[in-house]
Amino acid sequence: MSARQPRPFVWWLTGCSLALCVGTFLVGSLGLWVWSQLLSPTFFPPRRPFTRPKVSSSAPLDFTATDVEGRTWRLADLRGSPVVLTFWVTWCPPCHEELADLQRLAELYQDQGLVVLLVNVEEPGLVVADFLRETGITLPSLLDQGELTRQFSVRTLPTTVLIKPDGTLGGRILGRRGPAYLKRSIESILLPPDRVNGP
Repeated sequence: MSARQPRPFVWWLTGCSLALCVGTFLVGSLGLWVWSQLLSPTFFPPRRPFTRPKVSSSAPLDFTATDVEGRTWRLADLRGSPVVLTFWVTWCPPCHEELADLQRLAELYQDQGLVVLLVNVEEPGLVVADFLRETGITLPSLLDQGELTRQFSVRTLPTTVLIKPDGTLGGRILGRRGPAYLKRSIESILLPPDRVNGP
């Protein structure tokens, strides 16, 4: 007597079960990957954390932007002072840590003329103002709708741009590198103490 053959319905049910298992595995793997990216120090891993341009090819930079309180800032007006620009958004955890470090360093080096400007990327002013108030950050935050992001080729958050007192680019820090690294990088563009109030 021949063995009883499985019915077509059984084959169909088995195939559906296998497809469901494979689909669940793929979706779960994708979800874990996305979550790991959100928790990573930077959303887009930088190729070089800090870069110095060739001085011979540098030219004074300039831009005009408005901060959350309606004040207008022009980079050329800050000539003679070392300037730090940090691009950030409220939903970026590494940015939160970077802003706290910048607040401390701005206070530490204020006697050496350091100017720290935050640059929020494409978020409503009210959202930015609420975040700064809740976190106790008092640094000026410019509102950028893409112009400064394109000008400085920002693709990683946070990105910190260092500008020397003569207005030329001093370097870029891509992503969150930690307070010690940030401090050393900022110190590289500070004026010597004997030149802070000099010509």
